[in-house]
Amino acid sequence: MLRRKKAAIFRTNFCSSTVAFTIIVLCSSFTSAAVQCNDDSTCHELVHPNSNCDRSTNTCLNPFASGCLNAYDTELYEKRVCNSDDDDRSDACIIADELRDYFEIRIVPGNWESSIMTSWVLQILLSELLHVPCTIEAGGVDESTGKERKSSLYELDNSWDYVPWVYNFDALYEAGSSGRGGNCLNSDKPCGHVMPEVNQDQTMIYTGEEENQFDPSSGTGYIGSLLFSVSDHTLENNPALGNHYGLRGEENRALLADTFRTPITWAEYCLLSLDYEVCNEDDTVAQRLPVNEAESNSYFVEDLYTGYFHLADENNCEVNPNCTGHFVNSPCGKCFCSIFSFHIYIYILPLTL
Repeated sequence: MLRRKKAAIFRTNFCSSTVAFTIIVLCSSFTSAAVQCNDDSTCHELVHPNSNCDRSTNTCLNPFASGCLNAYDTELYEKRVCNSDDDDRSDACIIADELRDYFEIRIVPGNWESSIMTSWVLQILLSELLHVPCTIEAGGVDESTGKERKSSLYELDNSWDYVPWVYNFDALYEAGSSGRGGNCLNSDKPCGHVMPEVNQDQTMIYTGEEENQFDPSSGTGYIGSLLFSVSDHTLENNPALGNHYGLRGEENRALLADTFRTPITWAEYCLLSLDYEVCNEDDTVAQRLPVNEAESNSYFVEDLYTGYFHLADENNCEVNPNCTGHFVNSPCGKCFCSIFSFHIYIYILPLTL
């Protein structure tokens, strides 16, 4: 029996990145939500030629549920090995060989696309080539929807969810906790053995290595990029905001402040009206009041809260002479030097070009 006693971590030399894996290009058909359909032709066009429409749910099925490689060559590659997520659809996989009775490997991705894609590559290598059961730790039930999060390449409804963390080192410690022996199947907490992408400045990597809890981390071999963006909708209304000339200078202060208003959470939006005339079925922004902490702290919940950009005091030039627009930075845990970048690209470079 293979036992994974220490966690494996792969470092990136910068923050996030988009990885162009050939194997993912072959198997790419995923969307963050299930694709709706009425017939197979819709799935063939929007998802993949091998995807069909599930009439019971009117969603497109995952053409790679039995394995990415098997979908392209059934003679050369057999179906993937089953894992703990396959209880209700064992026909999509094969039972692991008793002679290779491995513990299931669970991967703990971050909440960005390249980390999830790297997890899928590892799933393919483990489940389809090495016949080692492999799942994705997605964080359990999403309190805002009441549904189980899922991020596996083999999800039957062809969808995936973002995990609710940037890095979850506790999940790695959980797998190696006393008495567990590396087995995550009987854990009711986030648990995993591999973290596919971690920025090299995360000190927990080296702490875990010193404690002999993590294997020595290794580089992924690629470098991430840092990008700030303005939406197409915003640029259609204000094309000047597409370059540094429209983002700098006192003459653009009021435009920036009014255009880039402050996003507020579902709870904050409902509190804008003390008599709660908002947040009901007649409201086009929020269909109801939030019912738990997760919903209260959400900036968007599909079909329930569209999100709202509020004219805060910081954006209101009539009451604040130092008014300014709101910038949404990357989440905590990533080292994006935003202020430095703004000074370089908006103030310094234009003077030197």
